[in-house]
Amino acid sequence: GNFLFVKGKIQQRPKYYKSDEFQKEFRITQIELLDNIRDKLTKNIYLKWDYELLNKVQINEILKIFQNNKGKKSVIFELLDRKSNAFVTLNSRAYQTNISNEFLENLKKLDGYLGFSINKSTMENFIKENNDLEVFSQP
Repeated sequence: GNFLFVKGKIQQRPKYYKSDEFQKEFRITQIELLDNIRDKLTKNIYLKWDYELLNKVQINEILKIFQNNKGKKSVIFELLDRKSNAFVTLNSRAYQTNISNEFLENLKKLDGYLGFSINKSTMENFIKENNDLEVFSQP
């Protein structure tokens, strides 16, 4: 009844199976419980924010969330300027976090929060996908 993470590779079947060159097999190289994978494979989290909606009160709320979810994952903020469709990347030196469902749900409640990505920035894709929206249009 557990969910598993299965990693493997597709390869040609060994000749001793009397196979031709077109027969392939899936060779499992790793099996783990899915519960352990997020923590194991995550190195950092990229948090997307609308910088115009970021104020002192909201920053204090963000700090409270980080204090309640201390961990070892690096935090990188991506502040978006909607008018120019440009963004700035800021690495947090003071705070590291534990990425959990509770942590992500608390972030979603804050104004200006645009989303997150794990281990790799997706802000350029976010801008391209949302470029047609009224919010991102040039004045």
